[in-house]
Amino acid sequence: MIVELTKLDSPQIEFDLEIEPEKLGLDIEYVEVLKPVKFEGVLKSKKYWSVIEGDIAAKLRVSCGRCLEPIPLDLDFSFENAYIGAEDFTEERETDLAVENLDVSIIDSDKMDLSEIAGEQISIELNKPIVCKEDCKGLCQKCGTNLNKKDCKCDEGPGDSRWSALSDIKIKK
Repeated sequence: MIVELTKLDSPQIEFDLEIEPEKLGLDIEYVEVLKPVKFEGVLKSKKYWSVIEGDIAAKLRVSCGRCLEPIPLDLDFSFENAYIGAEDFTEERETDLAVENLDVSIIDSDKMDLSEIAGEQISIELNKPIVCKEDCKGLCQKCGTNLNKKDCKCDEGPGDSRWSALSDIKIKK
């Protein structure tokens, strides 16, 4: 859904969308969107900027950040972000936005694609570490074996002798 900011009939519009995965603009390796994404919220038009307060719910399949096994992930989060045109982004307005404690995105036109905004917010949310389980052992650094499934036979061998002095350190618990 594209919103033309200069043609809004009211200073606030509410929206409730289901966005097909291909319209999100997500091009992240190891992330698959399984169902249309639910995106609801309100777009508030201010004098020089617009603010979106939104809630996003998505069902994804992602890869564990340690062992790369696919895992289901239900995202359900809220966000608030300000959008301002590059020509309107002055030091004074940056200060005003900082006072309101808003994250700011600079836009290059007076049109906003809410599907792309949903995709951007999902990308931001996926920057947090995602693991299949807290004690995931990950992959062997040498052979790539999933250490959750089996131990590998890689030889640890002697380490770099320059680090040997660290083995003498006694750590109190």
